[in-house]
Amino acid sequence: MTEDPIKFWQHIHGASSHFPIALLIFAWLFDVGGTILGRREWRVIGFWAVIAAAVISFPAIGSGLTGQLGWFGAKTWEAESLILHRNVALASGGLSLVLAIWRIIRGSKISGGEWIFYLVLLTAGVGIVGYTGFLGAYVARGY
Repeated sequence: MTEDPIKFWQHIHGASSHFPIALLIFAWLFDVGGTILGRREWRVIGFWAVIAAAVISFPAIGSGLTGQLGWFGAKTWEAESLILHRNVALASGGLSLVLAIWRIIRGSKISGGEWIFYLVLLTAGVGIVGYTGFLGAYVARGY
């Protein structure tokens, strides 16, 4: 039995997409929870989760862009909902990367107003990546 190449791509894209979404939400939980509860060690977990989310988002974005352009001779996708999904995914992946670089550069020196601004951007990133996932499900179901 052979696998349909398009279905195989969907499995790859789906598997590579859900993990960075979960990691970004996980990072948000530990960074916000650590701030509220005063647990600086939780921010270390948030630090690594943001970095992992940014790095692991590259295969998801790559497989999405490649699939959209027509893998395996498939017709290039042009649906409006797919274009919105792609653009929102690029925004969430880009924001994840910016947050990861910010954390690497500043390390544990982020505090006060800068930390609040970081948490606001992280919260926006979680919202955007959640919306990306919603649109992905919307596209996958053919709506």
